[in-house]
Amino acid sequence: MLIGRDSPIGPISGRSGQRRAGPSRAQERGLAAGSPGYKPVNRNYANRHNTTKLHILNVDAYLSEDFNTSAKVGSWMEFREKVTVAGRNAFITIIYSQQRNFNEMDLSEKAERIRTTPNAGGSSIESEVLSYELLHRCFGATLLKTETEIIYFPEGGSITDYTCRILDNTLGVSVTRAWKYRGEFEREDAERLLRRKLKGIIYATRNSIERWHKQVLHIWTTSSKIEKLLRQEYRKLPKELISDTVVLTTVVKSSTTLFTRQSA
Repeated sequence: MLIGRDSPIGPISGRSGQRRAGPSRAQERGLAAGSPGYKPVNRNYANRHNTTKLHILNVDAYLSEDFNTSAKVGSWMEFREKVTVAGRNAFITIIYSQQRNFNEMDLSEKAERIRTTPNAGGSSIESEVLSYELLHRCFGATLLKTETEIIYFPEGGSITDYTCRILDNTLGVSVTRAWKYRGEFEREDAERLLRRKLKGIIYATRNSIERWHKQVLHIWTTSSKIEKLLRQEYRKLPKELISDTVVLTTVVKSSTTLFTRQSA
């Protein structure tokens, strides 16, 4: 069940089912008390963005004036676990609904840094900015380096889009989009995309002078149908290709400019 800002349900208590005027501290933190990474919320940031995190009705949800996200309950905790434990991989899905146009969003300082820093080519900057903003708001990510600040040797191979820190672990994040400007996105497209990006992640990790704990492949897509194809093809991939990469697939359920004729 998707909970959005305009949902008739509104913010409610997971135990009593009654409406609440606002989120509890635990809900704002997006974590259960005593769980790993349970830290006080930055109330100034939360108030500025009018944000809420909830774990109710079998859904992990993040609500704000800029965008809403939801996922099967436990998905956020699984993501945090997988990115902190070496050798663990996962395919995790989040539903995303954008409330404002990209140019009208109240982005964090670090997301603005990605937005205004020249990248290594291509024109997919919006997907990279929103990728970081989602990880920042939902999982507490802190930006470390942008695409052109990461050093590789030898140069000229696959690169990662940015590095960030989550729960004291440094992560490389590669961002892509699964969609087709013309025609249907087919099973072969899903396999080709996954193989190309996961192979690139292995090469980027091998050649980077930086040292990160592991990599996240963040895939934006336009439909649950494409997400299903990606999940099915992911399960067929060899273990050496999946490695310990966490695949975070975000299904966009609103009209955005994320999917235009830009390179993925």
